[in-house]
Amino acid sequence: MTSLYETAKQYLDDGAVVRLVFTKKDGTERVLVGTRNTTMIPPDHHPKGSEQSRKSDTLPVYDLEAKGWRSFKPDSLKAVEVHPPA
Repeated sequence: MTSLYETAKQYLDDGAVVRLVFTKKDGTERVLVGTRNTTMIPPDHHPKGSEQSRKSDTLPVYDLEAKGWRSFKPDSLKAVEVHPPA
C-alpha cells in the first residue's frame, strides 16, 4: 500500500498542483495548495541549490496561495489530492 507521503511526492514530482492537509509543528492543521512545477513558480522563487541540500526529513512545496515555500514532515500528512491548476 502506498503511503500518503509517497502519493504526494509522486504527484509533486510529476508537476501536479496538489491540495495537502498536514499537521504543523504547533499541532494546528494546515491546508496548502501547492506545486514543485517551476513553470508555475515565479522565477525569483525557484529553488536554489541542489535537492540534496534540503532537509531530508521534509518535503518542500511552493504554496500557490501564500506565494512562498513551505515544507512538511511525512508523518504529519493527513490528506492529499490533485487540485485543478489555477
